[in-house]
Amino acid sequence: MDVHTHAPSAAQSMTRWERLRTSKGWQRNLRHAGSYALLLAGSAFMLFPMLWIISASFKPGWQIFTQPPIWIPQHWEEVRAGSTNRMISLWQVEVDGEPQKVIELGVRRYTTVIDASKLQEVLSAPTDQLGEAAATDVNGITLNVREWATNGETRQVVALARGDGDTLIVADVAALQAAALRLPLDEVNGGDRAEILIGETEFRGRELAFDGSTLQVIPIGPESQLSVMGAPEIAASALLVPAESLSSAGFAQVGETELPLVAVEGLDGDYITLVSETWQPVIDEAEFDDKAFIAARAQMSETEIKPVNGVVMQVATYTPEDGAPVEVAVLVSGTTQSVVIPVEQATTLRLAQMGGLTSARGDQLNRIPYRVQDGFSEGGEGGETTSVALVGDTREMALVAPSVVVDEAFDVAPEAIQRAM
Repeated sequence: MDVHTHAPSAAQSMTRWERLRTSKGWQRNLRHAGSYALLLAGSAFMLFPMLWIISASFKPGWQIFTQPPIWIPQHWEEVRAGSTNRMISLWQVEVDGEPQKVIELGVRRYTTVIDASKLQEVLSAPTDQLGEAAATDVNGITLNVREWATNGETRQVVALARGDGDTLIVADVAALQAAALRLPLDEVNGGDRAEILIGETEFRGRELAFDGSTLQVIPIGPESQLSVMGAPEIAASALLVPAESLSSAGFAQVGETELPLVAVEGLDGDYITLVSETWQPVIDEAEFDDKAFIAARAQMSETEIKPVNGVVMQVATYTPEDGAPVEVAVLVSGTTQSVVIPVEQATTLRLAQMGGLTSARGDQLNRIPYRVQDGFSEGGEGGETTSVALVGDTREMALVAPSVVVDEAFDVAPEAIQRAM
């Protein structure tokens, strides 16, 4: 019997999977899946800015554009500076292993110097034999240590100055351990210049009063900056004074650090400066609208500088055409006309720190322009807000506190400080 075999046709040789892939339904589903994948990717891309916008709506303005970003709205603790509307940030540091809330009293820059009387030998090293400087802690003092490969050995040295040609004047780290000091940079820079001779090498140094004697030092760096911290209660004694009324009054040892002191013109005693910044006179918009008016310059006397409700302003005598002269404060000065208010009626005139007035809008009174800050807060949690008109001229002011209220202060590295929440 003859058995005949035939090769299968092309349609018969296709597997079920191959038939599925070439079907119109498969291709349609594939297109839909691709479309959904693109839509999902697009929505995920838009999800990030949407979440950022939602998060920003719950934050105070200063938390929106911080670096690094603050994703979850946070309440940072503050204390009021005296009777002003300025709030001072509270910080948290570790003191003897316990968290403590403090305020910043300032910053101090320090630098490493060498006591010339304790350094007996220096060396000249070719720069091509020296490695890169690396900040290294040596017995609690930071030195810029380099490795010097010479005579088949490597030694650790610190560069003190430039030498002749392509060389550096160096000293062994071991020789510097007893001679290195960390001193405030302003004290070092304030010392008298001195020519210091070590061996046959001359250095340009400084001469300082130190522990009741004269000390000759060679500044070598590196410099560092530490924050000076103190108790939050200090802020309650703060006073707002013109920055130009301050003058240096030296330094005072307070706790574990030194604080620069200032004298305030017209006030007794020494003070410390908490912050110096720009302030702006403001007045409630409701009082501005109700009490302020346009005065022709021809009806006003020459202006003089006088305090009005505790704020120094330009003051003049205004004589109306059908009334008695009245003393007025100039709120907005113009060429031929000015916006003024009777001194006795400027009850809400005060100073505000410029940081809270950054979104002021423009307005006009009889074509005389001025600015208004809506939602102005006097500071503090839950404080009421109001609209205020910006008047007068900005001025540099300083918040100071009497030195007698500062019982304790200490230096803290910036990386060891975090905001109190």
